[in-house]
Amino acid sequence: MIRLIVFDLDGTIADSKKAYLDTIQIVLSKYGYKFSQKQISDALGPKLRESLLNLKTFKTPILKKICNEINSHVESLAPSITSAHYSAQVLRNISGARKHALVLMTNSTHKFAHNFLHNSRLEEYFDQILGADNFKSKVSAFHTLFKELKVSPEETIYIGDKISDYLIAKEVKCNLLLTHSCSWDKDKISKAPYNEFLIEDLRGIVKIVTKI
Repeated sequence: MIRLIVFDLDGTIADSKKAYLDTIQIVLSKYGYKFSQKQISDALGPKLRESLLNLKTFKTPILKKICNEINSHVESLAPSITSAHYSAQVLRNISGARKHALVLMTNSTHKFAHNFLHNSRLEEYFDQILGADNFKSKVSAFHTLFKELKVSPEETIYIGDKISDYLIAKEVKCNLLLTHSCSWDKDKISKAPYNEFLIEDLRGIVKIVTKI
């Protein structure tokens, strides 16, 4: 039986890829760093600092400044970012019975997550909201949740959209679903071995959760 459902945010509930790509490209260009959106997209997945380091090596002071500017701008865009199709319907359905703890875990900042969820009227469905500033890594955050909520990995399902989400679920040994509709890795997760966990949109969660 599933007792804990953990949702990723970007590409899973929030259709935020364009906001991030545009912002990162503009801010990096401002500092003289030219990258295509494909290069940036391929680097994304971990927290922003690690994602930028996937592009090149930055000196610490400039990296911190760039991260702060990107985060600040994306946080301001949160009210204009749309939610994935059926988000409210699915979260209402899942949370209605209160059989599961619902947690949002994102490598975006807590402020961005809060702003987006509040504006989208989705905040009420989550028992906890964990932003990048609330944990060292998603793997460590999962282990903290297992301990705090007294649930096992087998009683947990992670809803994500990227290959990095697949790798996290594999490492913590929990169940996994990858949603395709506004995924940041659409083409990649359509192929093996990721497609084994693929659902077209969030509606696919409800039937699967009740079966596990």
